[in-house]
Amino acid sequence: MDEDRVTESGALSTFHPTTPAGALQPARLLTAPQANGLLADLIRRGKLTLKSPPFVDGPAGVVSPKPDQRVAVKPPRIDGIRYTNEIAPSADVMDNIDQRMLMALYRLTRWLNSSAPDVAEVLHLGIGHGSGPPNDCHNQGRALDFSGLVGKVAGTSFHRSVQTHWGSLPNGPSVRISPSVDPLAFSLFSTAFRYATFECEANGIGVGNKWPVPDLGGSGFVIYPDYGGDPHLRAAHQNHIHMQVGRTRA
Repeated sequence: MDEDRVTESGALSTFHPTTPAGALQPARLLTAPQANGLLADLIRRGKLTLKSPPFVDGPAGVVSPKPDQRVAVKPPRIDGIRYTNEIAPSADVMDNIDQRMLMALYRLTRWLNSSAPDVAEVLHLGIGHGSGPPNDCHNQGRALDFSGLVGKVAGTSFHRSVQTHWGSLPNGPSVRISPSVDPLAFSLFSTAFRYATFECEANGIGVGNKWPVPDLGGSGFVIYPDYGGDPHLRAAHQNHIHMQVGRTRA
């Protein structure tokens, strides 16, 4: 065999790049084609399955879904972790999701399970739908209202709720969760918050995000029970952490 005469014929023609474009970009900076390529990579590796549009692969790249299409994931499981809607716990699909946000959801599972404890479920209050106008980030499938986590630590089951273990705590310091009071809740929720400031919008939109990103107790686009910005937003987020990709109103 002539080792210097490799062609794209035969099985080699079905190969895809091992690292899709955008793999090192935060979700907020992904282009639609980059997110589309990353989604295809996740599907090929069995990390999630689409209900609609159907996934159609091809030698030249992804045929379906198109980069600008919102997608539905069924079952609502990404990389082995279930996304459970607390408003409709039996729902077996997550729909109307922007592909950039889907990359954020996948990467969140990676952050949460990068070390102990073992997370089995991400609880939420909405991803692809909301009560705002059609151009709202929720209704465009670009936002997550993260409300808690379920899993095991050292073999013991846990359930940590943003409402119960953060928002309902007595008034006190600017940040009420503490490693000295509930180290598990502090670790889980601070990890989710920090993830959101790195992958989603933090203190700007897209390239407008600047270092340093906000800390707990600060303001910005990640909103949570001890949000330091608009007090009305703080009051409306006692039961979840809001994170988004792109503008609040497109």
